[in-house]
Amino acid sequence: MFKNSWNPFVHNSEQKLLVIGLVGFVFAALLSSYNHVMLLGALKIVNTKPMLWYISLCNLGITLLANILVLYLFAILRFAKTRFIDVVNSVLIAHLAMYLLLLITVIPFVSDFLKSMEFLVLDHINNPTGISVDKIGLMLVFAFFSLACLIGFFSLLLKGMKIAMNSKVGGDTIAIVLLTLVLNTVLQFINIYL
Repeated sequence: MFKNSWNPFVHNSEQKLLVIGLVGFVFAALLSSYNHVMLLGALKIVNTKPMLWYISLCNLGITLLANILVLYLFAILRFAKTRFIDVVNSVLIAHLAMYLLLLITVIPFVSDFLKSMEFLVLDHINNPTGISVDKIGLMLVFAFFSLACLIGFFSLLLKGMKIAMNSKVGGDTIAIVLLTLVLNTVLQFINIYL
């Protein structure tokens, strides 16, 4: 029972998952637009120049579409009866964890702290012992929160994809993680965003 307690793909209809995923997508795009940040690929949040809401929507859509298409292609190769909507829902719901990180990142005092820490680390690049312990502690708290969001992202993605593909093979887990990491690294490298 505990195994399925945190699996939205088991307890919710595909329509409900799609609506929740699309609402999260629009919310994240608006949040990105109004706070000048962006998910670069699915796994990296960067500061950007101001952009209109529809450009932010398009940029996030590029990331989601690329992830959906690559994972659907993989799923079809592994299990021919994979439904497209199941892969779409898996990707959309998994991104909710990254949207949570995005939301926390744009809170004014968190954003200011992260920017100040970036400059502080650059100022103390040759002497990291000059950084106070309380600042390092706060950086560690944010780092653990970021790591928890990444783990949540991959956990949700794997749960959804394994159900979509009817997979019980451990190798699929590794392949999905590697495909996602490689794809999002390529997206960051080629930078096709507007």
